Amino acid sequence: MRVLVTGFEPFGDNPINISKQVALALPREIDVPDPYGHSSSVQCAIETLVLSVDEVGSKLVANLEKEFDYIIHLGLCETCDKPRIESKACNELDFRIADNSGRKISGEEIIKGAKDLLTTLPIKKWDSGLVKADLEFSEDAGRYLCNETYFRTLYAKGDQCGVLFVHLPNSETSAGLSTFIDVLSLVVHPPIIDVAAGLIRNAEGDLLALRRCSTVPHSGKWEIPGGRIESGETSGLALKRELQEELSLDVEVGKLVGIWEESTEVRLRLHVHEVIVDKEPQLSVHDQIRWGTNLAELDWLDIDRRLLEELNAI
Repeated sequence: MRVLVTGFEPFGDNPINISKQVALALPREIDVPDPYGHSSSVQCAIETLVLSVDEVGSKLVANLEKEFDYIIHLGLCETCDKPRIESKACNELDFRIADNSGRKISGEEIIKGAKDLLTTLPIKKWDSGLVKADLEFSEDAGRYLCNETYFRTLYAKGDQCGVLFVHLPNSETSAGLSTFIDVLSLVVHPPIIDVAAGLIRNAEGDLLALRRCSTVPHSGKWEIPGGRIESGETSGLALKRELQEELSLDVEVGKLVGIWEESTEVRLRLHVHEVIVDKEPQLSVHDQIRWGTNLAELDWLDIDRRLLEELNAI
């Protein structure tokens, strides 16, 4: 994977900038371990840039033609005592002090009429407790050059690659490097979501299919029922709970048929069990129900269609 890492020149009363020190100290290649412990390390080719603290520097990455898998901006947070993962860039400039070119702006948009932008990485799904760095998650990157750079990069590159901004506290370079490696491990290894699902059949052997309602993601898609496995649960216990909560079914969960995986921005693992029911489910987060032995024409979720075809269940 190709990763661009940027830091900033010193600004204001700061004789050094930890983000520059970290960026320049990074090796050209890093084997990044999986914090979840489920896969091998990922080799990342690292390129670095040090940005000037002015309008030219804020636009540099946004105007690059070179392609990367991830862009990680590093910046100094003078008031932070922990590293901060910034989830949002605001379309506003409001400088407390002038930048290094003497520019001082108050209450202006970065790009006229544009909306605030969110990181393109699934940071809300990260399990940050798996890394050593004591990370904070923030929705306020300020209104200075850090925010301006983040916004311009997201606006130009957010649909092409993963973009993130990390604020570092003033610390030793070694501490900043350790924090960066921890963050990079969360960036390049998709978070894992374990889900329990049921191949639910009635006494006649018909398979249950449910259509997701308009108020949930992937509305209109058909699926087999189930839900996320919570901490401390087995897949069987999770499925029993989900069927009670979503369908008012009190069931005995049968054997585990298998585990299917799908990787996008997260790594989904679907633990599929057999279930026999003798009553009709009551819908809550679905709007249609279908029983049958030939359900291939339904618009299934991709992972559900794949497992059902592999099992010759539709």
